[in-house]
Amino acid sequence: MKRVLLAFVVVIWGCPAEGELVDPDMSADFAANNFNNLNNQNNQNNVDPDMTILPDGGYEFGEACDVFMQDCSANGKCVPNPGSGEATCLALGEQRNQGEACETITQCASGLHCASTPDDPTNLCRRMCDPNGVDTCPGGETCSLRLNSIPSIGLCVEAQTACDIYTQDCASGSCILTTNIGNGQEGTFCGQPGIRGAGETCGNGQGECQEAMICVQLAGEPSPTCQHVCRIGTRQCPDMSLSCIGQSASTGITFCKTP
Repeated sequence: MKRVLLAFVVVIWGCPAEGELVDPDMSADFAANNFNNLNNQNNQNNVDPDMTILPDGGYEFGEACDVFMQDCSANGKCVPNPGSGEATCLALGEQRNQGEACETITQCASGLHCASTPDDPTNLCRRMCDPNGVDTCPGGETCSLRLNSIPSIGLCVEAQTACDIYTQDCASGSCILTTNIGNGQEGTFCGQPGIRGAGETCGNGQGECQEAMICVQLAGEPSPTCQHVCRIGTRQCPDMSLSCIGQSASTGITFCKTP
């Protein structure tokens, strides 16, 4: 029988996108914890205790639906409803394309969802995908994130390219220390470096380091600071007063410090 409930849908515009969205200013470690790791099916931390899943934000949703089939009426689209924990029909609203910035779950085209990853500067319309089925993401992207509110729904994200932070071997961008959005672990991947220079405070909302630097907490220092990476025979310290004797306990990356 044809679905008709959307005739009664009322949308209140201007409400935020759903509560699992990640503030891009959060630290990488905190932000990564707001997503499920598809490579670790035993991970039960679906929702970070510091994050609040918002109610429907004032939207009046219709009946349950399938986000992959998009089986709502012609005037509606199937969207994740974080308030109920299931996908429901919603009035069509705007039709922003994949990759466009968004503020609410009503603004993206059918099959897309307004969300952000730790590396996104803002919320973006991203294609939804089945993390347990065939990967239907466009070229260069993978179905490597799950929604916290409905873990059976995934999001297509850009595949990250591993790199060498000492030789800076990325074809574009820089090799930076960041979080692997697929498994939540720190690693070196091609991306955009920050603007904080050597010795400047970094992390925890203070900004990220420039190319070939990492943010480390030195003993006796009140806050983490940016330090040049180094490796004997590959990358030397830029200042004769520094030696390549520092090493990150979590990543093993070596860096310059005063003897």
